[in-house]
Amino acid sequence: ANFYQIGPETFRTRNLSKMLTTFLTGKAFDFLRTKHQLAYSVWFLFSSIEKIMGFTVQVKSQEEKHHFSKVYEKMSEFIDVIGRKFVREMTHEEFESIRKARIQNLKSPDKSIYEEFSRNIVEIENEFYKFNFDELHAKNAETLIIEDLKEFYNFVFNKENMRKLSIQVIGNQTNEKIIKRDILNEKWPIDENLIIDSSEFRNNLHLYSAIN
Repeated sequence: ANFYQIGPETFRTRNLSKMLTTFLTGKAFDFLRTKHQLAYSVWFLFSSIEKIMGFTVQVKSQEEKHHFSKVYEKMSEFIDVIGRKFVREMTHEEFESIRKARIQNLKSPDKSIYEEFSRNIVEIENEFYKFNFDELHAKNAETLIIEDLKEFYNFVFNKENMRKLSIQVIGNQTNEKIIKRDILNEKWPIDENLIIDSSEFRNNLHLYSAIN
């Protein structure tokens, strides 16, 4: 999986992230699954944890069939080349379709008491207390234009300021020393930093201030 950190959540960035996810999910599947046959399970995902947002390109492949370096290369190619091209060539009609669907989804009433409870309890637990959360997002979405989405993509996936974390989880009994040896011997791009000590990596991370 390749995780790309977007940054702190705002009405604007959350709307653009959701719209971008809608636009690219199927395209990621077509490129990584249909065209290159890397895995049955392929995802382009959006997440927001403690109001810090990110995108994830996830491919559940078989290591013995597709070496992780090949999977990594194609996942990166989708973001750097394929996805960028799709966004650059997006038509106004495509943008309006995604934007209107986003607004309609935000304005839709809760389908059950449980859904209403789940939406509001998050605001209480995190002390945000914005119970008209969806309404505020809908108002913001109404102001967005196609250039906003294109600029947002270029900002998030600009190599100069991009924050990217690549993770491989191997589900077999291969000796840990052998796996580590293979990873260390792999020829990585010169702009990639290999994490050897996860504790040291966590201790040196830049932390955002609390968002409320």
